[in-house]
Amino acid sequence: VNDNSPYFTSLPSASVPEDTPPGTTIVTITADDMDEGINKQLMFQITGGNALNIFSLNPTTGDLILNKQLDFEVEQQYRLLLTVRDRGTPARSATGTMTVTVTDVNDKTPTCSTPLYTVTVLETSTNEILVTVSCDDLDVTGAVTYNITDGNDGNFTIDARTGTVATRTQARLDFETKRSYLLEITASDGLNSGTTYVRVSVEDVNEFPPYFTPPGPLNISVPEDADINYLVYEFKAFDQDTGDTTKVFSIVGGNSAQ
Repeated sequence: VNDNSPYFTSLPSASVPEDTPPGTTIVTITADDMDEGINKQLMFQITGGNALNIFSLNPTTGDLILNKQLDFEVEQQYRLLLTVRDRGTPARSATGTMTVTVTDVNDKTPTCSTPLYTVTVLETSTNEILVTVSCDDLDVTGAVTYNITDGNDGNFTIDARTGTVATRTQARLDFETKRSYLLEITASDGLNSGTTYVRVSVEDVNEFPPYFTPPGPLNISVPEDADINYLVYEFKAFDQDTGDTTKVFSIVGGNSAQ
């Protein structure tokens, strides 16, 4: 006579890393029945909490198997309702619940939505904020650290936490020597990393005075019968600046008798 209901002897909670491959046996559920023969033969079934069929339960062994890939960022915990039933007539059953907790794994790579930032800076700039780059990590605990990993000759710095790029206090930018930089910025979560770039264009500043060569003073002789527009002397001057800092010559004194 099937006069005893089955009961769970092991209904443990389980903790599963989110990168556990489908097909893995997570835990084995066990149960017993005080009856004998066919009335003692048991069948296991998930009867609640598994709408997406993330898990399956072997009906004879009680093995709880992972069917689909877990994602901690989507779901951190599953509460499963389990039923064990004997093969008696009429059948007797028992229910129980178990919790499957998903643990986070650093499986997301930081992503930088802007692949290239473009900024301009005067060649005299020091300790000036240029731009703040932004990269995201979809891991719940994904803190990103920023570093300049290429293209920097010591003139630029980046805040490792905020991604703010600035010129150093000791920056020595020089338009006449180098007019642009391409900085490679790496965002790392400690295991995975993403990359973005900052193109810095250096703007010229009129920082150097022109100078004559030879420097003078000069003594120049002119024939008294020289014609108008007679070429007395051709001055030469130089300027270390480049670009639109054009040299203009003028007489600023000593020419009152024009």
